[in-house]
Amino acid sequence: MCREPFDPFEYVGKSFKCSSTNSQAKISTAAAAVANATWRGPRFSNGKSIYQRYEIGSYLNTIAPTNCTGNVCTSGGQGSVDFAYKALLKKDAASAITNATHRDFDTIYRAVKQVFASNLQTNEVDLRDFRDAGGKMITYHGLADQSISPGGTLHYYKEVSDFIGNITSFYKYYRVPSLEHCWGGNGGQPEGLFAQLRYWVED
Repeated sequence: MCREPFDPFEYVGKSFKCSSTNSQAKISTAAAAVANATWRGPRFSNGKSIYQRYEIGSYLNTIAPTNCTGNVCTSGGQGSVDFAYKALLKKDAASAITNATHRDFDTIYRAVKQVFASNLQTNEVDLRDFRDAGGKMITYHGLADQSISPGGTLHYYKEVSDFIGNITSFYKYYRVPSLEHCWGGNGGQPEGLFAQLRYWVED
């Protein structure tokens, strides 16, 4: 990838215009830390990666909805651990999580994964039967996706390739700059994909 290195801490103290509030604001150390953690990707308490990081082009207000006052930040919304705890683990909007430690975060992640991995996780790398049956697959992922990490899709594509070998005859993968989750954003929009897939299979 040809992206320039970007360090959010270099912008601490700089002013910017916030379009959503039409006001001037300054980037705090806490806000830079939230951005950096999001772009680094979530980690277990031992420092190992939980899953792939989000790209810098993804909207932080969706991925890490955070309100920072000085050096204190609070989080909420669908991108937060609090939401995952209430909606996915406890299934109770009135439940509360307070004073969570990093180890608590490990536990929440494992519990959510245990419940939902069978429905949401895509990790089957042996696609030979699909290929041999004449199947063809086109996968695209917007690099501004704020719901699913583009790095995870690339990781899966590489794992399939490592397992099978050359997969380009039946499996194509495209990374789309500035495209959000499935559609939207400032990048190219997916159009006519089914017709393209049908043309590839039939012709």
